[in-house]
Amino acid sequence: MEAPSQPQLQLEAVIGFNGHVTSGLRVHPDSEPLVLSSGLQDRPEEIKDGKQEFLCGHTNNVPASRVSKSGAYIASGQVNFMGFQALVIIWDYAQRTIYAQLELQKLSIVVWNIETKQAICGSPASAHSAGHCLTVQYSNKSDNIFVSAGTGTLRVWELDLLNRKIRHTECQTGKLKRVVKCIEISEDDQFIFCGTTSGDIMKINLRTGLLSDCGPAKKKYSLGGAAGKGVTSIAIRGQGQQVFVGTEAAEMYRFSYDDFKPELISTSHSSAVKDVAICSGSSELFATRSEEDIRLWHIDKPKELLRITVPNMTCNSLEVMADGHSIISAWNDGNIRIFAPESGRLMLMIHDAHRMGVTAIAGTRSCKGS
Repeated sequence: MEAPSQPQLQLEAVIGFNGHVTSGLRVHPDSEPLVLSSGLQDRPEEIKDGKQEFLCGHTNNVPASRVSKSGAYIASGQVNFMGFQALVIIWDYAQRTIYAQLELQKLSIVVWNIETKQAICGSPASAHSAGHCLTVQYSNKSDNIFVSAGTGTLRVWELDLLNRKIRHTECQTGKLKRVVKCIEISEDDQFIFCGTTSGDIMKINLRTGLLSDCGPAKKKYSLGGAAGKGVTSIAIRGQGQQVFVGTEAAEMYRFSYDDFKPELISTSHSSAVKDVAICSGSSELFATRSEEDIRLWHIDKPKELLRITVPNMTCNSLEVMADGHSIISAWNDGNIRIFAPESGRLMLMIHDAHRMGVTAIAGTRSCKGS
């Protein structure tokens, strides 16, 4: 006798952006949905209203994804164990179903025919003296031109379909040496935009392969990106009016193509979320903790309402008091900190509550001591 099937919880929404996924932020060609890589799945999300969908089929984390120029397909690849080939899934965007599954070898660039689902040709991704190739990007006007980049390597490739070969040209950046984690090419194929681990963006002339610009400008000793975090994703919207940039700090910026000034449009935890506390009497507000910060969220937006940061300390536990007047938190320095939920102001700190750090905390229902 078969056991009755258990009902499964349906995923409705994901709050946040995983900035550690290289090129995990893409813009669909119709200029409205953002395509984000989240864990074991891809996530189309509307720019205006934040509506989300989920493409599930991978069995391990998705470190890369791409959208075809027509918008008909999404390709995503997963991490695999040593000795096994890496799986790439091509999704039919309109049907939200799997169109094809391809298996690839490491350290190589392979060109596939999507219609026949067969490999055309391949080549080593970088020189033996250089590091690993970390990202690739096709040009917008030619099916025979694409760019690859990584640690000490930045190449423009040309496909010779008749002879089933790909040939590369090395880009020249002079004294500027960067590790490139993501690439985007302008709509007119004039420039390559390279996001780097140092937090700045290189602008390369696609035709000449020469460095054209690098920004935003950094202060002395600055690493460039927000909180010293590198750029991991670049995506151009429409005819180049806007550039979306994602960083390792799990922050998403929107740049104007003309003045290159950043606007922060999304932020979330940059490391694992280790605790959730729901506000009593409300299913719309909740707090989360991750390493050195606490954040308060509104479920309908979904948007960060408040961020509380204690540098160089780790929050081990938190709770929102039943009356909603305070957030109590336990920290690894042995102190208990109590914050105001509206402003994030430190209301009270109980010093040396425990010598080895406070690992758990709970408030009374009456919100009063015994």
